[in-house]
Amino acid sequence: MKLRARAGWMMMRLAVAAAVICGAAGAAAGQEDITDKFKDPIFRTAVYKLIKKTAPAPILDSDVSRITSLDLRRFNDSVKISDLSGIEYFIALDSLSCGGNQLTALDVSKNTALTYLNCLDNQLTALDVSKNTALTYLWCGANQLTALDVSKNTALTELWCGGNQLTTLDVSKNTALTELTCGDKLTTLDVSKNTALALLAVGNNPLTTLDVSKNTALVMLAVGGGQLTTLDLSKNTELFWLTVRGTQFTTLDLSKNTALEWLVCDSNQLTSLDVSQNTALTQLYCHNNRLTALDVSKNTELKFLRCDDNKLTTLDVSKNTALTMLTVSGNYFVSEKDVIGLNKSITTTFIFDPQNDPNKLLNSARVTPSARPAEITSISPVSPPPPVFTAGPNPTIRSSAAVFFYRNGSIIKNATLNVYDASGNFVAAVTSGAWDLRDARGRSVSEGTYLVRGAVKSKNGKQERVSLVIGVR
Repeated sequence: MKLRARAGWMMMRLAVAAAVICGAAGAAAGQEDITDKFKDPIFRTAVYKLIKKTAPAPILDSDVSRITSLDLRRFNDSVKISDLSGIEYFIALDSLSCGGNQLTALDVSKNTALTYLNCLDNQLTALDVSKNTALTYLWCGANQLTALDVSKNTALTELWCGGNQLTTLDVSKNTALTELTCGDKLTTLDVSKNTALALLAVGNNPLTTLDVSKNTALVMLAVGGGQLTTLDLSKNTELFWLTVRGTQFTTLDLSKNTALEWLVCDSNQLTSLDVSQNTALTQLYCHNNRLTALDVSKNTELKFLRCDDNKLTTLDVSKNTALTMLTVSGNYFVSEKDVIGLNKSITTTFIFDPQNDPNKLLNSARVTPSARPAEITSISPVSPPPPVFTAGPNPTIRSSAAVFFYRNGSIIKNATLNVYDASGNFVAAVTSGAWDLRDARGRSVSEGTYLVRGAVKSKNGKQERVSLVIGVR
């Protein structure tokens, strides 16, 4: 009898132990209630929607542990997320987009599967990605970062960190980088190890030197501001898009850059500009310099030429029969006859302000040129996709309602696109087939050159990476 009682007692203990073990296993298997971990109500609501539950039902760790993609961008939404507590339970997360919010901190140390992180336009003062060694895309621009360590992120192919407060940036370990933008407060930048770079934007940095001789794969380069006085581009023979703005340059040697199609070199100190070797040029913006002469006779493919606010006394465009826009305001022309060969039937807009006083440059308000409403122009992208992604009208004018994006001639309905200015700074996010020419804060954008890049959904549901350049006049 005692033996039977003892056996029953042992069985009861085993049952209790089994229950405890099973309960623990159940919790480990994803039965933990993590609802309270989501401190931000906007984030919590987004999670409920994602897992197809409604409050007050509990959010279990199993509800989110297998989610691989999370899009929390709120660029154009007045209601912002300020806290991403709870993100640590998304342990399978491969892609996280949380740009356009009001985050002051972001802990992704538990999200070790991340390959894509977009936290643009927040209020981050620090970002630790040392545990995210699988990252290939990191977009953290337009924050308040004072330091960024990417030494552990050797798989990175795209790094967009412009618009922060960075004074140093070490990318020597990121040899797979193909795109880098870093418009901050850098005084030095070494990209000698980044030989795969196709796009480099270093606008608005106080750089005194920039060596791109090892970056022979570059097709897009943007340099602006700073104390640069020279730039050797002799090794960058693949360049098709070049922006050099607001520097101390007096000359710019482009003799080796015969593939150039788009050249923006305004607001420098250029006294001469030789583009005779750049016969593929379709767009040239060299306004606000000190040019006394400009020979474009070899540039027969030119569609857009802006050379206003220089010291030109004559300009011959007789060979430029493809021109659709010409701006010559604020030069030393006495009459329209000083612009030789102007064909008004071809040129869409000709802005002319007679300047009779060679000692005074015209500073009157500019007239915005118009563009052909039906014109659709696709500029070669960084990584050329099939020629199915276009934008129109391109260039467009600021007063236009929008610029539209097309795939195979039809307006895109589903897109994930970001717009950047010529210095690589983030401007706006686009999720439909049109951009309203406003920045992330709802302000009209200024005239200039903009890079649109991201992904569009094809008919088979796959995401296609695309990019093109848009001119706003």
